[in-house]
Amino acid sequence: MNQPKNVALIFGASLSAAGALFHIGVVIWGASLMRLLRAPDSFVSATEAGSKLPALGALVVAVVLIVAAAYALSGAGMLPKLPF
Repeated sequence: MNQPKNVALIFGASLSAAGALFHIGVVIWGASLMRLLRAPDSFVSATEAGSKLPALGALVVAVVLIVAAAYALSGAGMLPKLPF
């Protein structure tokens, strides 16, 4: 028998996944997408200067958001039960 899905968790997972995609996009497209998404000027200028730190930070945030989305989908019953 199918269990009911929690719409709020699915919606939250969708928002987390979208945020992760934006952060990954920042790594791919760089300062132009950062500027479009209204990132702080210090991040944009550091990226334009060749620093890899803003990209690394964006990847860390993307991973956290993907994990959050996975746990939300797990809680909604769409993924197997995850640890913790």
